[in-house]
Amino acid sequence: MDRIWQWAWDRYGPRYSWALGAISFPLLPSIYLIPSFGVVALEKSGHYVEAAAVTVVAVLVCGYVMALPGRRLFRLVEQWAAGHEVERASALEATYTWARGMVARAVVGNAVMGALVLVLVGAIAGTDASRLVQYGMLGTAFGAAIPLPGVHSLMEAALRPARVAIAGDTGIGDSLPRSRPTIAAWTNVSMLAVAFTYAVAGAMLAAVFDRAREEPVLFAVIGCALTLVFAVPITVGTAFSPSLRPIRDLAEGTDGLLPATTASACRWFRTMTSVRWRRRSTACRPVWLSGNDFRPRSGPMSTPRLRRGCSSRVTMFSLVSAVR
Repeated sequence: MDRIWQWAWDRYGPRYSWALGAISFPLLPSIYLIPSFGVVALEKSGHYVEAAAVTVVAVLVCGYVMALPGRRLFRLVEQWAAGHEVERASALEATYTWARGMVARAVVGNAVMGALVLVLVGAIAGTDASRLVQYGMLGTAFGAAIPLPGVHSLMEAALRPARVAIAGDTGIGDSLPRSRPTIAAWTNVSMLAVAFTYAVAGAMLAAVFDRAREEPVLFAVIGCALTLVFAVPITVGTAFSPSLRPIRDLAEGTDGLLPATTASACRWFRTMTSVRWRRRSTACRPVWLSGNDFRPRSGPMSTPRLRRGCSSRVTMFSLVSAVR
């Protein structure tokens, strides 16, 4: 996906918000067709074409509301890409403001759209009012969970080419505040949302196939189909993979340095585990500091005296902390 976003920025920079919407649009209809067709099948109706049409139109409207292409906020970025006189700091800050608003619009918009789609499809299938209310509740919960696995990582990956081009070699991004929530918090939310959406989708598909009670192997078939058709290309390839970009950048930056560091750490560990601490005074006791530094009390960088005949050994956690 990184190459796709970079190509879109290089070719359609002055209209990048429209390019973002065009590239991201095919993801939503394929996801929403599962509950839409599930409602039609559960109601024993044959209006699959009408359900698909309602779903596609609703996704188009929701996609426009989420991205707001060509609007004032993101227009600063597009004007900078077109060569207009726009302050770099303002354009860079606009990308973060637009991304934060995108998250809120995506969650709220998909919650409303999910309820609307399932209620309309249920009405087309001829269900009663009580079941329409239940379909609305299902659509709200399912729709709110759909964007959570990838809305943050996907938008960050999509905006990366623009931010790199705007910042250049100026370092203006250093003055911006750190992002909140953290990547760890986003990962937790993503995992919970993925579990919920796939559980709901699997339950609906299992309810559609009546033969699942007689042939339990269909449960495994449904799980494999969801994994191969949706989890691999969408959840992992599109939504989760961009969040690993900082780790890949760190690995590339330490390429060639890590093997030497690891070898030195292993030699240090073998040396330290072959001897014992001599506790003659508190000056030689190891202490844990706030930065995970393994140091003796006698000084910030002094080396503890190593003698045979003491009772405590150095642990692997000490190795990790010392390497840091």
